[in-house]
Amino acid sequence: MTRLLILAALVGCSGDIGSATDGPDVPQPNLGPGDRPEPGAEPLPQFHFPADGEDIRPGLRRLTARQLEAAFEQVTGQAVDFSDLPGATPLLNLENDASRLMIADAMTMQTLLRAATEASAEADIDARFPCEGACSDDELRAFLARTFVHPVDGAMLARYRETYDGAQARVDDAFARRAVMMAALVSPRFLYRTEIGEGGELTPHELAEKLSYALWGAPPDPALVDAAFDGSLTDDAVYEAQVDRLLEDGRFEGRIRDFVFDWLGLDHVDFESVGGGEALPLESAMIEEVEALLRDHFFEARTGLVGALLSEHTFIGRDLADFYGLEGGGDAPERVELGEGSHRRGLLTTALVLAAHGKVNGRSPMQRGEFLVDDLLCYGFPADAGEAAMSLPADGGDRTFREQFAQLEQIPNCVKCHRMLNAGFAFDIFDNVGRLHDVDRVDPSEAAGSFELRPFDVLTFESTRDAVGQLANHPELGRCFSAQLLRYAQGTIPSTEDARLLEALRASYDETGGDPTILMRELVLSERFRAAVGGAR
Repeated sequence: MTRLLILAALVGCSGDIGSATDGPDVPQPNLGPGDRPEPGAEPLPQFHFPADGEDIRPGLRRLTARQLEAAFEQVTGQAVDFSDLPGATPLLNLENDASRLMIADAMTMQTLLRAATEASAEADIDARFPCEGACSDDELRAFLARTFVHPVDGAMLARYRETYDGAQARVDDAFARRAVMMAALVSPRFLYRTEIGEGGELTPHELAEKLSYALWGAPPDPALVDAAFDGSLTDDAVYEAQVDRLLEDGRFEGRIRDFVFDWLGLDHVDFESVGGGEALPLESAMIEEVEALLRDHFFEARTGLVGALLSEHTFIGRDLADFYGLEGGGDAPERVELGEGSHRRGLLTTALVLAAHGKVNGRSPMQRGEFLVDDLLCYGFPADAGEAAMSLPADGGDRTFREQFAQLEQIPNCVKCHRMLNAGFAFDIFDNVGRLHDVDRVDPSEAAGSFELRPFDVLTFESTRDAVGQLANHPELGRCFSAQLLRYAQGTIPSTEDARLLEALRASYDETGGDPTILMRELVLSERFRAAVGGAR
């Protein structure tokens, strides 16, 4: 412990990562050009672009909590948990918006400093930072270049040489290497990456980092680092080969899993709350079911998002099959067919999705309707669309729960929102943890209804399975999925500069049913992805 404290005190945060021209403010996601809508105005699609829009990328971005975990582990070999790292509030469910990821408070820096100190103290220093005796300048430079994925100039080397020499004089060589490692882990060069570029294009080192974090959520591996340092990554054929290599690696599957979980709000389910104060014993099984569905439709059958939504089978063990009231399932998850009698179909009727968007107590049609509109289709409710009606009349009489909501469709300030939120009734036959309600409580016939999202045709559905089918083929689903995937790779809200790329991704979505491998490949090969901030489109 004493050495760990000495290490923390010895090393300060230093570094210089350049600067980028300040860009315009990030646009508000729910508002388009012009004035705010009047009460009761039409809902607005996210990501529509004013004609005079500019490149809104800041050119500088801090790594997200997940990316920091991967980067720390690559350098130190230690697993670090940054789930409690103070960070930005997710914007449209994604947490990697660069304009919101900055170290602006002492608590964040203290968390990072503590993690760097502990990881450096526990690292196998001979494996992670080898030197033949006392570290030479070349050995020191090699470690820093690998850690920063960036050339190390004389001024930078001199700062770390001073740190090394001071720590070696006080303790020994191994401790000195740990001191340098710790200093590197809290350097801006490590915590941030740039997209400033040269001549309008990303430098090979910037491109290597951007590509790796886009496809793996982790720092570049040695092969990609080598291509950056020898300059070959700027060759189109070399770059394309590296893209395909990264796409074929299992880490890409994990990256897409994380994207879908973020996009659909599945990573922050409070299982204890939805379970009525007790931990749900099927929590792991619920997560594994969704992961298996994504793997099957995204990477094996290659039927894409539409296939995952329309799936007539799932992957569950015996316990979750009993929970669903289905036959089948073994000690380990296996393929189980669904069918009409289950009232289930694909991703939207998995217990995890239903639990993520249900109330702790009671029925959840409006919560699930908002999820379908806001998250699945990327439509926003105008800020002045009207006051929310928070309760139903105390005396519902003989009217069904669904019929009691019908009056809200007659109130001017409520009508347009509730005609959209009604989509949630299609999933109201399931309770707050995804079990099918007893027919005496909620009859499956209550899943019938309609869903209005202008200017598109009104969707009328007779059952949950019917609603899933219509939502899976809704024109806005492809736009939402493509835009969110673009955001996840670029780390910013799309702007006018992204409009052409987004249209190309939407066309590919229509052709493939939303195959994330094809869409992401097209995205990272685009000129827009490789352009520096303020550079070529």
